[in-house]
Amino acid sequence: MKENKSVPVFSILMCVYNQTELLDYAISSVQNQRETSWELLILDNSDKNRDVSWKMLGQYAANDSRIHIFRNGRNVGWAKGTSWLLKYVSGVYLSFLAADDFLQPDALGMVKRCIEQEEPDIVWVGNGFYQYGEHGLVELGASVLTQRIVLEGRKASNIKCVMEHTFYNSMFHYENVSFLRKNGIDFYAPFFGDCVGMTKAMTEAGKMCLLDENVYGLVANTSQTRGKHFWDGIQYIFVPQWNCIKGAYIRDAYFSFQDARFCATAVLRGVIAELEALLGGGVCMDRKMTPVEKDETERFMQVRTILQHPVIQEMIQFYGRFDYEAELLGRFAGTYMEQCSTRDWLGLLLNLAGRLQGMEYTEAICIFIRILTDGENIGMMGMGMFLQYINTLTDLQIERQIDGIQKVLQIYGKWKDLFVEKVYSEFNRRCELEGQNRIELAAFCRYILEN
Repeated sequence: MKENKSVPVFSILMCVYNQTELLDYAISSVQNQRETSWELLILDNSDKNRDVSWKMLGQYAANDSRIHIFRNGRNVGWAKGTSWLLKYVSGVYLSFLAADDFLQPDALGMVKRCIEQEEPDIVWVGNGFYQYGEHGLVELGASVLTQRIVLEGRKASNIKCVMEHTFYNSMFHYENVSFLRKNGIDFYAPFFGDCVGMTKAMTEAGKMCLLDENVYGLVANTSQTRGKHFWDGIQYIFVPQWNCIKGAYIRDAYFSFQDARFCATAVLRGVIAELEALLGGGVCMDRKMTPVEKDETERFMQVRTILQHPVIQEMIQFYGRFDYEAELLGRFAGTYMEQCSTRDWLGLLLNLAGRLQGMEYTEAICIFIRILTDGENIGMMGMGMFLQYINTLTDLQIERQIDGIQKVLQIYGKWKDLFVEKVYSEFNRRCELEGQNRIELAAFCRYILEN
């Protein structure tokens, strides 16, 4: 990388929202870097104590020409704020720093040395985990590779490697600004936040480097998003995330059940966390990270919307539908709305999972039939539990309920046929898989049909 003295190597973006307790520490961690070729762009989104945060930022900007501050009349959130700041970036590589996190002392130097050696589109970095309290920052541990990994070639294979070895959906990365602009990647629309934005980026990157260095300090207990739910996030986080991954597989004419399963599982972990926040009474936020009031009925309906979504259902099949179903029901059994439990398939299912043992079998079969023949239960959630339950019945008990059981099995057979046709069409007809890739797809389709 040829260094232009008038252009900073690094542009670091920060959004501030009300919290100022660690702001000094965050900014100072940039100023104290051994590598001095950087600019720090800070957007103040605060809507409380605005004069306090703005005064702090103004003092930094007045004393350091590399710090540029901006102010919004209202909170626009982290994603839209960083997207807006991108217009003002002049550096070669871009990264983010939360206002309550920090950079390790030689963070930029370590990344710069990697950039000079590899010239990648993206550098993924290691991080430390910290907790903030009355005694200051306490280190909890770190996530750092033992050796550097350089990724080139097939994008679809690279995705799994990044997901496997990094905390990929957080701020621990540096991106070539020209690469982002060339591919139309920002972090609000259409690729919301660093999670989706970076998923899209890694499916387009020609070369990536996973750096074996502790670069970023994450203060875990001050995060604005931990334990919270992005309302309607299924539409702008998880759906585009999976579509970006699947798109890379199709462009590469590549299919690996194990790789796809790993990626789907990684995305679905985020979905489970969202469901836990929803059903556990966590704070709900809109796209601007502003709290929104949602009652229990609205939360329950949101859970159902998530589980019914076709893209979520597709990922569940790669995860292993019965494994995923068992995990969900194991976590949420007994968590249901009384007013929904007799008329809503999800309420019925959660209710049933919590009290199936000891229930009279004719009643259980009747409830299963209602759940699994409900047209809104498009993924036939509960089928795994149903099949397990059927295996515990005697031949006589099955014979007495045979009409209902056969009806469910017929619907399930048609559902599997339609799903396999969809997957086959997307992963083969659109990209004409050959050789081992075609064998892998056939094995996956057979796996779905036989289970």
